[in-house]
Amino acid sequence: MNGGQCIQYSPHNNYTCDCTGTRYQGVNCTDLNICERANGPCMNGGQCIQYSPASNYTCDCTGTGYEGINCTDLVACSMETIASSDRGTFEWPETMPDSTVNISCPNGPSGTTANRTCTNNSTWESPGIESCATTVISNQFRNISKVNVTAENVVSVSENLTDLVVSTTDVADQNTDNH
Repeated sequence: MNGGQCIQYSPHNNYTCDCTGTRYQGVNCTDLNICERANGPCMNGGQCIQYSPASNYTCDCTGTGYEGINCTDLVACSMETIASSDRGTFEWPETMPDSTVNISCPNGPSGTTANRTCTNNSTWESPGIESCATTVISNQFRNISKVNVTAENVVSVSENLTDLVVSTTDVADQNTDNH
């Protein structure tokens, strides 16, 4: 039946059916193969791959954001460290799909965060690090904080600090204008 080849092999009406190359299995080639069933075993977009015997299968979960025997276990975006040439090193934690994580900016300013989204298929989007201070600005603040302020250099240090604050504000304003 259903394209299978049935062969009688004894005078007692015994027979066997070869269902190879059909979508069916079973004694009479009447049972739909597991991957052909409407409610197949692979979930969440996984692709069913049939093996012989016909009840054996595997699910290919590639690109679904799921893993496991039947593609039912949600996969998180893996922890990842990214070094920016001018804004520091960002340690992104393991994150579930369709979630955005916020982390503190490594070089400040205090209270600012970078963000990154783990997509629904468990891949990271590009990080949003625009609000984070550049390494150059952080180093300049660090250098000013190390200066021993005296009566002789107070005006010079104040001017340098004012210039740095103005340049930092300009960068922050540019980042705000770009969003």
